[in-house]
This record gives sequence, C-alpha cells and structure tokens, in this order.
Amino acid sequence: MPSSEERRCPHTAGWLEDGGVSQCRACGVLRFADYGAVRPPRAAAALSARSRPATPATPAPDTPAPP
Repeated sequence: MPSSEERRCPHTAGWLEDGGVSQCRACGVLRFADYGAVRPPRAAAALSARSRPATPATPAPDTPAPP
C-alpha cells in the first residue's frame, strides 16, 4: 500500500529515468515506460492461496463413474 506521501505527491519534482523505468524525485514512486503504470518503491506483499488439505474431486451427479 502506498504511503500517504506517495498518494498525495503530484510528481512535479521531475523523474529520474533509467532503461524504461522512471522514478519520481520527490516520493520515489516508479513509472514504467510504454503504458504509464505506477508502483510504490517498496515491494508489494506476496499473495498466496490459503493451504487446505487435499480432497478428491467428486463427480457431478449425472456423470457416470470412470471404468
């Protein structure tokens, strides 16, 4: 989640450019060339699926059992 400084920065201090990535001089947010996406300077938290015990799939009621 971006800090309040990153959310409020108008990015008027200019951009440092390096190989298709620009960084705001004031707040450090990154902008990627070609499509203008903006990402805060810190790494995003990793998201993963909740682990749960493996259970076999159950066939649909109208599906014949496999041979």
